[in-house]
Amino acid sequence: MYTVIVQFNVKATFFEQFKSLLCRNADASIQEPQCLQFDVSWSKQSNDFFLYEIYQNAEAFDHHLTTEHFAQFNADSKNMVLDKQVTCFKNSYQA
Repeated sequence: MYTVIVQFNVKATFFEQFKSLLCRNADASIQEPQCLQFDVSWSKQSNDFFLYEIYQNAEAFDHHLTTEHFAQFNADSKNMVLDKQVTCFKNSYQA
């Protein structure tokens, strides 16, 4: 499995619009065959969003980055984002 954590800080004036775009992207992403989980959280106090995504493997995440819905989300939201951090983890241990 492959876990991806994405953190966004967005301009306050775009909070609700960004949230709508992000949730639409999450709904489409979870339909990808090798996307096992796609959670979206946010804090309106700090205008931060947190994504927790799990894919079957790194190749599945790489595929996600080529999808039309991801490209559309990036294009529509690029001017709303102040900061974005992506951290990827390869999961090799299961209890």
